[in-house]
Amino acid sequence: MATQGAFIVGALSGFGTMAACAAGELCADSIAGVAQQSYANLFLPSHVARNSAQIPPSISASVGEL
Repeated sequence: MATQGAFIVGALSGFGTMAACAAGELCADSIAGVAQQSYANLFLPSHVARNSAQIPPSISASVGEL
């Protein structure tokens, strides 16, 4: 990203309005070096892949899990 110190939380799909606050909190915790919340594993692509037949393996195995 061109703007130093800026972060983006995205790819929340249709669940964005429900998950945006939790995703933002996880991002802020990660930036601040704070221990992750107990629900952080629910945002991992690998968790979503295990619970959805619609996600191709190439996406669920990608890096960048928060």
